[in-house]
Amino acid sequence: MAQKKLQKEDHVSIAYRLMDRDGNPIDQFTKEEPFGFVLGYHQILPVVEEQLLDKEVGESLQIVIPAEEAYGKYRDELVTIVDKEHFANEFSIKVGMRFSTKGPQEEDVIVEVIEVKDNEVVLDGNHPLAGLDLIFEIDIIEARKATKEELEEARAIMPKTQLH
Repeated sequence: MAQKKLQKEDHVSIAYRLMDRDGNPIDQFTKEEPFGFVLGYHQILPVVEEQLLDKEVGESLQIVIPAEEAYGKYRDELVTIVDKEHFANEFSIKVGMRFSTKGPQEEDVIVEVIEVKDNEVVLDGNHPLAGLDLIFEIDIIEARKATKEELEEARAIMPKTQLH
């Protein structure tokens, strides 16, 4: 009997290794503790979702994603310098901190502190993986129709995942 092909609104569990173009590991989920998501709701990169459609449980695939199709090119204009006085507790600001702020059009933007100077803080609004070509090695572990609750949760978080 043929396996069911993956379709939008399936709850899919995958094991994956995410690497940069040189094979350096970035993230991974194992077969013992897979990544679960509802297909079609942008809980994983859209290009990965497209490649998973019509695949079957048990299949493995490798997807090479250019930076432009992943998290975009690194944009220097998203790096800004802010006076330390804009932070409530300037002594607690550390490199690597990430937080949400408002962008020029009052949109939510996630920024990372990349440098702390005497009177200034350098913030980077690029996604941490911006500018990187990515390689996904994926094993499809399980698939089933998503429950009503899983679909509702996927719909509720979808706009937030598209913020950045």
